[in-house]
Amino acid sequence: MRYYRIQQNKEYANAPRTSDMNEKLDTKNFYLNRSYNIPLRTVINIHPNRNISRVDFLYQTIPLISSRIKDVIERFENGVIYKEVVLFDPETTWNQMYYIPFFYRLSSDVLLSPSIRELSSGRESTDPIKLKLPHTLPVFCISNRSSYNLFMRIDLTESLLRNGARGLKLSEANDLEG
Repeated sequence: MRYYRIQQNKEYANAPRTSDMNEKLDTKNFYLNRSYNIPLRTVINIHPNRNISRVDFLYQTIPLISSRIKDVIERFENGVIYKEVVLFDPETTWNQMYYIPFFYRLSSDVLLSPSIRELSSGRESTDPIKLKLPHTLPVFCISNRSSYNLFMRIDLTESLLRNGARGLKLSEANDLEG
């Protein structure tokens, strides 16, 4: 089965950049999968930007997805917990709702190559990512205390793109079992 690793596309230079996320949210709760310690809704300020790009995936300390991505994912996977984050520019009063997703988490031993350290380093690789999944999943993450790697099955990824999702960087991944 083919999957894609989903990352924030850095070519969208005017994507919102949070300014006070770490002061308003204890992001360790995200990495430790303690959704119950994160408020249902949080307003996070962003750095002022009059030419803001509306993107659907942000990764700044923790991942944030737009309602467009959330709606598509819910067609494929309905057991996901989401926490709401309103990004707000106090200078221009621009605001947009994003969600912190708590996707199914897998340990890094499902990652055959590259290693979790290499994958999280940010270095570009042309080699496909190789996975060995216990079962077919529409969306999952491989996470540890400091890194987050989101994967989506090919049909879900294609649906996101057909629905106009912006700001995604895709890297091919193959499940050797599927």
